[in-house]
Amino acid sequence: MRAQFGWTSWPTILACIFGVSVLLFGLDILLDLAGYQDHVSAMRVALGSFRTMLDDSWRPTFAALKMIDGPEGDRLYQALFFEQSTKFQYPPASLLYLKPLQGLTEDPGLLLNRLNLVFYLAQAGVVAKIADVAALRSRFYDKGGPNLRAAVVLIAFCAAIIFYPTAKAAKIGQIQVWLDLAFAVSVLCWLFGRKGIAGALLGFACTIKPQFGLFLVWGLLWRDWRFVGGYLAVVVPVGLLSLAVFGIKNHLDYLQVLGFITERGETYFPNNSINGIVNRLLFNGSLDWSYTEFAPPNAVVYWSTRLAFLAFLAVGLKRALFREGGRPSVFDLGVVMLCAVMASPVAWEHHYGVAMPLFVLAFFAVYRGNVVSPALAIGLWVSWTLAANFTQLIVGLGPTYFNILQAHLFFGCLWLVWFLTTQHGQAGAWIEPGETVHAAGAGTFSKAGDAA
Repeated sequence: MRAQFGWTSWPTILACIFGVSVLLFGLDILLDLAGYQDHVSAMRVALGSFRTMLDDSWRPTFAALKMIDGPEGDRLYQALFFEQSTKFQYPPASLLYLKPLQGLTEDPGLLLNRLNLVFYLAQAGVVAKIADVAALRSRFYDKGGPNLRAAVVLIAFCAAIIFYPTAKAAKIGQIQVWLDLAFAVSVLCWLFGRKGIAGALLGFACTIKPQFGLFLVWGLLWRDWRFVGGYLAVVVPVGLLSLAVFGIKNHLDYLQVLGFITERGETYFPNNSINGIVNRLLFNGSLDWSYTEFAPPNAVVYWSTRLAFLAFLAVGLKRALFREGGRPSVFDLGVVMLCAVMASPVAWEHHYGVAMPLFVLAFFAVYRGNVVSPALAIGLWVSWTLAANFTQLIVGLGPTYFNILQAHLFFGCLWLVWFLTTQHGQAGAWIEPGETVHAAGAGTFSKAGDAA
């Protein structure tokens, strides 16, 4: 049943976007005053990323670069990952982007963190632009006065800044910030019909995280040659250069690393994947973070991880495989990205930063007409609350079966996958470029940008 509902009021929308974040930040302050300084919320992490950043990606990567230039350079993963137990889990191609920094500065980590801060802010800016485009195409601006456009852009920008996965990536010094920006720009490019550029950006992402090779399969199934061409225009030369610089043996050894991680995974609570959930429910391995150890092998975890991989693979490729709807959409693009993340045995909190632009699309899909579905609105805000926020209080659930609640990001984004998968029809077509559609109660308009 669809009826007039109070979800369209601005106080309600703002409370849903920022309410929990503000409340948890208030809890941070109260606990600080009481002498407990270890509690953190998403907003606190976001503010902290403007002051101090760590070296989560840079430390193992520069260890790999140092080794690659030494006598054991032809056995990088055997020596660094398997023998020294350093968790360098990126493919050899990823080293190409940081290798030029060797010798350029005494503290490349500091330089990279400054670059990350720029990318973090840039991603928020791109998300704000996506919100503006979506608001125009959904006729959302028809709902309010002349200041509504500025409000939408500002709210989207602030929401992206305090979105926990993106803030966490920036805070800990993660190359994931680059991927968040690349995906946000690829979504924006798609909205303007620049599929080749979107493919190139996702090809770049694949050279750092190989699970994004799923996009190539997706593009081939849809026979979207502009997207595939852009993707291969990056992956092929970078791959060939990587083979020439680092050798075929290191690339083959990397496959062993992937197999080793897939068989074990991580038990530590930020791992928001089926692998992490099952490992924790079985209390398989340490509940604390380790720089050197993974979870021990377990048959239940092993098969759960593989079944989850197949399930998410099927969801991500279903429409492309059966050519449902005639052509791919930006909603499809989002589903494939989320499935690639969630199918992985290790899906850290910061890996979900790619969900931010997808929440923007979901918002305007829900609110695009004059009548809002209460069920979809409630689902959207519950999903956002689970994905956008964090409280240190959940860490204490680790030794109990309630530790399943530690995977709040996974469950929040699971709803987002469902929504994007099921909204390809009337609710999803409005956002695609070059279409003319009818939004409920809003009249007919051309999606070149403005009302016709």
